Amino acid sequence: MADGDDCKCCACCIGYCSCGADWTSQEVYDLRSKVSQLQAEVARLTDNNEQLAKMYDEQSTLTDKVEAERDAMQEIVKAVAMIGVNFGYGEYQLESKHIKAARALTVDKLHSSC
Repeated sequence: MADGDDCKCCACCIGYCSCGADWTSQEVYDLRSKVSQLQAEVARLTDNNEQLAKMYDEQSTLTDKVEAERDAMQEIVKAVAMIGVNFGYGEYQLESKHIKAARALTVDKLHSSC
């Protein structure tokens, strides 16, 4: 109850009330409830922001690792491709069309880097 609705002494305001009834306005209760809801929402959003920051850091770390691994794999691919270009035989023999294409790419790259 609010606004003295539960007053037993029939007072017209809190100043005349002798029974200790609650004269707090319903608006105050509504606002207190709203404040509690907003505080809970702020806490939830703060937690979400912390989680997002942690996820962003993890993503950056993973991106760096992926780039490093990609560079290492590219070097391996280049080394294996050169074996096929230079020798063209063995357990991992390349077809002649692939050897010719790799040679052409390697020569083009050598000429363009000079």
